Amino acid sequence: MSGLDETAPEYEAVVVGAGPAGVTCVGNLLEREVAPILWVDDGFDGGRMNRKYREVPSNTKVSLFINFATAVAPFRKIVSGIPSRDRWEEPSESDGVVVGGEKPDRLQALRSMDPDEGCQLSYASDMILMLTEGLRRDTGVTTRKGRVVNAEFDDATEKWTVGIRTEDQSDANFKSAQAKRIVLCTGSSPTEIPLPGNVVDLPHLDLDTCLSPTYLKQKLTPLGPTTVSVIGGSHSAILVLRNLYNLARTDKPDLKVRWLTRHALRYAEFMDGWILRDNTGLKGEAAVWAKNNLEPENFKTSDVSKYIDAISYEKGQEKTVFEQHLPGSNFVIQAIGYTRDPIPSLNTSAAKDITPYFKHDKGTFNLLLASESFRRLLSGDIEPDQAHAFDAKQKDFRLNLSEMQRRKKEQERQSAQSQSQSASSPAKSSSTDSAQTQYLDAAGLGSLSLSAGEAQRKSTDSDGKKKPGTGRLSSFIYGTEEGREMDREIERSFSQVLARGKYVHSIVIHEVKPDKVDEYVELVGSWYPKMANMPENKVHLVGSWRTEVGDCDQFVHIWEYQRYQGYHASLHAIQNHPDFHEFDRKLKSLITSKKTSLMQEFRFWPTSPPRQLGGVFELRSYTLHPGNLLEWETHWQKGLAARREVMEGVGAWFVQIGDLNVVHHLWQFADLEERRARREQSWSVPGWGETVHRTVPLIQKMNSRIMMPMPWSAIS
Repeated sequence: MSGLDETAPEYEAVVVGAGPAGVTCVGNLLEREVAPILWVDDGFDGGRMNRKYREVPSNTKVSLFINFATAVAPFRKIVSGIPSRDRWEEPSESDGVVVGGEKPDRLQALRSMDPDEGCQLSYASDMILMLTEGLRRDTGVTTRKGRVVNAEFDDATEKWTVGIRTEDQSDANFKSAQAKRIVLCTGSSPTEIPLPGNVVDLPHLDLDTCLSPTYLKQKLTPLGPTTVSVIGGSHSAILVLRNLYNLARTDKPDLKVRWLTRHALRYAEFMDGWILRDNTGLKGEAAVWAKNNLEPENFKTSDVSKYIDAISYEKGQEKTVFEQHLPGSNFVIQAIGYTRDPIPSLNTSAAKDITPYFKHDKGTFNLLLASESFRRLLSGDIEPDQAHAFDAKQKDFRLNLSEMQRRKKEQERQSAQSQSQSASSPAKSSSTDSAQTQYLDAAGLGSLSLSAGEAQRKSTDSDGKKKPGTGRLSSFIYGTEEGREMDREIERSFSQVLARGKYVHSIVIHEVKPDKVDEYVELVGSWYPKMANMPENKVHLVGSWRTEVGDCDQFVHIWEYQRYQGYHASLHAIQNHPDFHEFDRKLKSLITSKKTSLMQEFRFWPTSPPRQLGGVFELRSYTLHPGNLLEWETHWQKGLAARREVMEGVGAWFVQIGDLNVVHHLWQFADLEERRARREQSWSVPGWGETVHRTVPLIQKMNSRIMMPMPWSAIS
């Protein structure tokens, strides 16, 4: 980082931002005796919550605010107003007795309220301001008013150097600092996007103003007759509608409101220890007001309908609806969520940009940064804005599979007719099977089977005779005959109900030593395809990936075997290969651990054949409560149909030997931005919300990995 003082002061951590998140981070770092801390903010004024949202009703219970303010010792010392005998200890009297919650403290305003109800955010804001001032006085915290504009990570020292811009002349020489950690608590702001259609000249009213009854009154009351259009059905949209309604029925009766929304209202549901739709659903006063006034069964008879005109539309109709209903509006308000505020530019000492990626399952960040040596091994870098190319490949892939399903059924029909007419039908069947394989290759679909004898992956009974309707493609295509027989087979064994039964899959996870990654890729990249291509090995390599976000330097391989007999036969053949022991010896020197589980695929979600759509992969792993696997399968059979409207699935498996009660789902996306968009689109597809509602209670824990395919991966 050029131009910075090489003698910059050093800290254990730099925390950027002093809103609720910044206060939380500083308090928790001090709780863990991480000091000194450099805390940088341009105001230390409680963030957007205090500046903009003091009049907003909370959707958090008062008791949770109190729990927050007393969660860690640094907070408790501030709240009690009593220091501790040692800076790292609890607040205590001179005799060393720890201060209890029964004594008056600085939370009396909150303690006087109903703990199970919400409150105005002004009370929470005052609490944040109190904690901010207390933390700034801590001897382990150095504060600077200003902004962190950039941060550079040195791979050699594993330290950050941050550049700071300050308008405080007394700190004019404080331009940089070094730290082992940097925590970005930079907040978010209301989202505003260009509206589709010819509505570009309509004035916008910012969401922050509309969430404050005082500011909203000051803005609109002096005007003449006014029409305001509100777009969205979020929590903030409901609060804006309530503020506008209250203003119209009191101080501005000439105010008219148009409310445009494309989906029914969604409410948070309090489950056993967690909240369904915690981030997106309505809670608190907003939920109560919406149910009483905006739901279709109540809206027409509610006083709200005198001032608010509700306009519903379907996804994709925005341009038509906006051009029809927005003209004539004096203001348009977009209440469609929040967008992360800009963060400092991040890079390494080698001038490589760093992009933080949030892991929702763990609540932590990873840095998306791949070494050049690894990037050269990938089948291709992920270029931005490639969603259209990905969609085109996906469409072609699905059309080819559908065409093969049609041809396969036609071949089976002709074969059945031939068998009833001629004893020479086996030779003809062989001919049509060969033609089918040639078409697969011509269509670019390839074959999971890499030996001629297994190319057709024929389904056979115990006598070796082919079962009708269980050919290769009937196993690949959704809506197979096996799936339609599911109800009739429900009395069979549990695994037979869930799985197709013919194929056993293994998932092999290698933890590779960071300095041995290149050697590992070279070793495995030559051995695995070699084993998969040997005709005597009854095994197919579905795919190989490296974890890019998650447990880094972790490689995931999925293999497919012909039942357990094929698994045993393949292992025997591979372990008796003359080069195996040398491969095994080298592999053990490159990895820190190896984990293998045997799985079966869900019969409603067959594993994809080879394809090259490009993009990134996400492996989502769920640990279910024991006894819930069949219920999971039932709900996901419906949910997959909804998800497949917007996302491309690779396969789904449940573990039979290894980590029991574990389910793996593998998805493919053009890139991470497309992943975000597709997952959000899922909520607009009928049936998906019900799937989530039914399956989330079945989960003990879940994990997500973003993965990149290796060059030899059949699915990439």
